Amino acid sequence: MQDEKVIPTMCASHCGGACLLKVHVRDGIITRIETDDGEEPQLRGCLRGRAYRQRVYAPDRLLYPLKRVGQRGEGKFERISWDEALDTTARELLRVRDTYGPASIILAQMTGDVCSLNNFGAMDRLLSMAGGYTSPWGVTSFQGGVYASLVTYGTWFCSNTRDDLLNSRLIIMWGWDPASTVTGPNTCWYLAQAREAGARIICVDPRYTDSAATFAHQWIPIRPGTDTAMLLAMAHVMIREKLHDQAFLSTYTVGFDRFSDYVMGAEDGLPKTPRWAEPITGVPAATIEQLAREYATTRPAALMTGIAPGRTAYGEQYHRAAITLAAMTGNVGVHGGDAGARAWESVMGGFPYPVNSMISAIPRVSNPVEKAFPRTAGPLFYRRPRIHFSRLADAILKGKAGGYHADYKALVVAQCNYLVQFPNSNKIARALMSLEFMVL
Repeated sequence: MQDEKVIPTMCASHCGGACLLKVHVRDGIITRIETDDGEEPQLRGCLRGRAYRQRVYAPDRLLYPLKRVGQRGEGKFERISWDEALDTTARELLRVRDTYGPASIILAQMTGDVCSLNNFGAMDRLLSMAGGYTSPWGVTSFQGGVYASLVTYGTWFCSNTRDDLLNSRLIIMWGWDPASTVTGPNTCWYLAQAREAGARIICVDPRYTDSAATFAHQWIPIRPGTDTAMLLAMAHVMIREKLHDQAFLSTYTVGFDRFSDYVMGAEDGLPKTPRWAEPITGVPAATIEQLAREYATTRPAALMTGIAPGRTAYGEQYHRAAITLAAMTGNVGVHGGDAGARAWESVMGGFPYPVNSMISAIPRVSNPVEKAFPRTAGPLFYRRPRIHFSRLADAILKGKAGGYHADYKALVVAQCNYLVQFPNSNKIARALMSLEFMVL
């Protein structure tokens, strides 16, 4: 029997964190997993991360390549060798490329659980060096938050570090459930310390979440998808009662006058009062007024906006409204405050690491399919051949006849479950049935 080895690595649970794990291995088998036990501040993994051994040895985990043997959609597969799997994939992709052109191959990939260590540069590099491919565009996790951050701040890295919650006197968890979703190493630890230090914590969420039960002094239930209306009503209270930080707004922002005209009803004749918002949101007008006054008068205050409310139609307006409230209260760029953009930063923002946490030693190369096209204007620039993820099925079904750049015949799916993670599963199923080749 070999001596036990301890291999340091990082958790890859796609929770917004990348916590330290110490994996104990004997004879090639993981025996247990520990986490950071060094000096503070530690990057301690949660129970989910420390239980990763159960995922590695799960009985239903796929360990070998499988090839479909029945009709597509029947779910009938047989085990094949790695050589056969690699040869078949290479042969079919080359056939599609040579027959229809490289743009007929779509690479649909997301970050997934493995992005922290492996990234998705390998398949991108392979297909680019083989002539190119068509890529979707769009941040499937929080497109609304990304857009709002870019058009408002010019960057999507705009949140205070988690340890700064210790400087907050008020923390508003808006659609944010770090007790379940983590959203950064040690988030719950800092929330617990902040509460112990006297910070008041309020949770706005349709559900009585674990975070609400564990940390919140007050839970405000809200009808799903109506968050923007409540935020606008809070802005109305602040403007009406002159609670907003006009000095901050005059110094650091532009456009507040137009926003104020809209909120107060000067633009459309409809003041966005708490009574206007009450039947929309299900939140009593008095509660909206109370939260608005508390947020405007308690400094510093951190408005921690989760990404779920932004994953709706026009969800970017929720993020933009929250950012505006953070500016109205002067809580942007101060210790104990927060920019109000989105409360999922560490996996995409650099801290607590000095490098991008989506580490990959694989150098990227240019995609030849995109070289002939300029980048689009605006904050979400991309090259024209790309297809928004939500329109991918439509592109596969219609191709050039539908105004797309190619007739799409092959699909490479990496680190996502395309059929169930995007709207209109029935249309996606029809699109997948029409392909000549698909590999996952």
